[in-house]
Amino acid sequence: MHPSPSILHRIQGTCYNTHMAIITQLFDLICFRCGECCRRYQVLLDRTGIALLSKHMGLSTEDFRRRYADPRWPGTNTCLVQQINGSCPFLRGEGREFLCTVHLNKPQPCRDWAASPAKLECQRGLQKLWKLTVDSSGHLQGMPEDISAFQGFLNTCAKEE
Repeated sequence: MHPSPSILHRIQGTCYNTHMAIITQLFDLICFRCGECCRRYQVLLDRTGIALLSKHMGLSTEDFRRRYADPRWPGTNTCLVQQINGSCPFLRGEGREFLCTVHLNKPQPCRDWAASPAKLECQRGLQKLWKLTVDSSGHLQGMPEDISAFQGFLNTCAKEE
């Protein structure tokens, strides 16, 4: 006798959720500043976000919209931040570390983002900058020296937060 599709779906969902919980618990992943989320997504700003960033940058809201809003977005109460050269215009960095230049006034969607080894963007950052992957059992995979360098970097990041 084979399990019903609904039972299989629940079992697979439970296995997936358990797998992601194992990965997430394996190492407490703080943002390791790879910038992948800033390359993948355009930030949606509401009026408050627009006003905060405008003020922080010394711009009127109209000037901010002209300079940073994606003209394809039809919203009048909101705007999408237009990417420049494939990333958020407020992302700066090189090598293995990318930082937000408006961090103290970071928009709410960016503050809500939680780094996780279960997120594709974080996995891409691990691969691209550290030559590391996360295996199906939630363990970091890579050369021992790369894992050690990454863990040292995370410790430095944790002290700064």
